Formats: sequence, C-alpha cells, structure tokens
Amino acid sequence: MTSKYYDLRCVEFVKSKSDPDNIYTYYRGDRTSPRRRLPDRSAGKEMCMNAWIKAKQDYLASKNQSVKIYPTLKHVLQKYYEFIRPRLSVRSKKLYRSYMAKINKDFGPIYIIDVGEKAGIQFRDSFKSQSSAREHLKFLKATFKWACEHQILHLNVMNHVKLPPLRNQKGHQPWTDSEIEKFRQAYPGNSSPRLWLEFFLAIGCRISDAIRLKKSHFGTYIDHDFVHYKTQKTGVECSVCLPKALVARLFHVYEHNSHVFVHPRTGKPFKNVRTLRYHFQKAARAIGIHKTIHGLRNTVAIKFAEQLQSAEALKAVFGWRDIKTAERYIRQANRKKMGLDASAKFIRDTENMLQTSGALFPQKVPNLLSQHLHPID
Repeated sequence: MTSKYYDLRCVEFVKSKSDPDNIYTYYRGDRTSPRRRLPDRSAGKEMCMNAWIKAKQDYLASKNQSVKIYPTLKHVLQKYYEFIRPRLSVRSKKLYRSYMAKINKDFGPIYIIDVGEKAGIQFRDSFKSQSSAREHLKFLKATFKWACEHQILHLNVMNHVKLPPLRNQKGHQPWTDSEIEKFRQAYPGNSSPRLWLEFFLAIGCRISDAIRLKKSHFGTYIDHDFVHYKTQKTGVECSVCLPKALVARLFHVYEHNSHVFVHPRTGKPFKNVRTLRYHFQKAARAIGIHKTIHGLRNTVAIKFAEQLQSAEALKAVFGWRDIKTAERYIRQANRKKMGLDASAKFIRDTENMLQTSGALFPQKVPNLLSQHLHPID
C-alpha cells in the first residue's frame, strides 16, 4: 500500500522490532547519507508525497546540487485551464473542468516530473469509450505541451502517447439531393422535422446554437430576413440571411413561444442538443435515411464553398475560428470543379475527334457515350 504513495527510488521499508506488523518508511539518498523518516500511509497521499519531495530536496542541497522544484500535475492543469479559459465557451469550460477532475482522480497527488509515458498509456486504456479517451488525452497532451512552452518541463513525455482511433472515420456525411427531396416528401410543410430541415439547410448552424435561438435574434436586412447569434463553441458572432417565407412559417408555427425550436410534444424549448438530435434522426431513420443533423451543416458548407470561393466568407457564415476549416471546404469545391472541367474538356475533344473520323466511327458514338453518363446527385 505504501508503494502507491511514494516513488520507490531511494525509499527503504523497515519492520518494527517491537511490532513486526508495523512498517516504517525512510528516505535515503545514497548509502553514505543518513536516512530520514517519512510519514505513514495513514497520513494521506498528499502529505506522503510532500514529505518525500522535501527529503529529496534536502538531500540534493546537502550535496550542493541544483534543486528545481517541480509543481504538481494538479497545479499545472489549473494553470493551463486559467490560460485558455478567456477564449472558451460555457460548454467547453464545463467539459474541461470535468477532464481536470478525471485526470486528478486517476493520477492522484503526483508531481508532473514523475508522470511518464507509461502512466499516460495506462490512463488512455482505462476508458471504455474511445471518444472519451481521445478527449481526455488531448487535454492532457495540450497541458504538457503548454508546460514545455512555459519552461515548466524540458521534455514532453506525452508526445509518444498515441490517441485511440476514431470509431467513425468518415465523420458526418453530407446529405444528397435525393435524400433531402425524400425527406421533404415524407413530412408536410409545417411539421417540426420539415421546419428543422429547411432551417438547417438555410443557415447551416450547429445544433447547440439552434436550440438557443429566440425571435429577438431575427431582423430585416434589405429584402431578406436575417438571424444574428453568437456561437456557443467558438464565441464568434454570425449573421446569416434567411428566406422571408421560412421565417414567416417558423413564427407562425411557434407563435406562442419565445424560442424558435421547441419540443414537438411538450412545446417547451429544448434543454440540450441530444433531444433535438434524437427527434430529428428518429424522423430520418423512419424513412430510411441514416444521416445526422450535423451532416446538413456539411451539406450547406459544401454548397457555400462552391458558390463563394472565399475562406473568409465561409468563416463569417459558419462561425469557424480557424481558417483551415474553411480552406478545406474550398479545396474540396475546387477539386470537384477541376474534375468536372477536365472531364468535360476530355469528352468534347473525344467527340470532335470521333466526328472528324466519321468513316471509322459514325454518329452513334456520342449517343453511346451519353447512355453511360448520369447526372451527379
């Protein structure tokens, strides 16, 4: 039991002569140095660790060696959280505090210099869920990286601890035009699933932002209505225009509610994103569509990227803080456009070549080509 509270380097365990069941713990820097009594395990983990560190520092000072006092892991986690807290949303603050509590509980009152790669691997493998292990380990790795940047540590031992693989490698797949049309035919114009679909296709916001929208967030800009809100995840303000007909339908259906999105059965605003996600995906799966509500955001982002061709404009519409996310959609749109342009040019050149050599290939060839080409969804 005592080995859990001490680093066993330079620690001696001695049985009591009067009471063999009682074991005393001592610190001895080397064979020639005097030993020093350490508290028993009944004193608690934190007191035992502090006594061990104090004995080690006194031993190094007696040998005229430089003594560097390393903070505890709990202290470094708190300092890193205070460093990033000003730019975090309310939801992220709550998540990061839960990560800190879990890490402190698993590692205990340990000094950050004593945390090794093996401890990080054991912490990662202790989770049943891979997604939960990824999020906790990412926070721990970011803490160690910050500690190295601020010269608290000289070596980041968490660099070699790999993140567990994602269960869903493909992510949230975008909806196709046929799936959107199938959803529209299955649900009438003023039903809740239909209004949710049309709203997310028009604005492309996150679910966490949609459930917080009130009628006071809407306004008029030139010939269109618009919605202005602050994203919960990144804290960025967004302003997006909406069709007047869609806003009128939303206000008509939910005229007795201050929020735009309410529970279809109780008529009260959604308390969390899981409830809205559950009801929407339940409606989609009922008609054979196995896509998520966040996939609609990806669908809108792809269409915006094909039309806007501007990363800054995409950031303003979707509330991204990092421009790399917007550039990824721009590259995807450009790749699709280049592929279509190149293949269309190839087909035109092939048809011209076949028409000039009409003796070998008559006019039937273009018809054969058109039979095997289908419009892209």
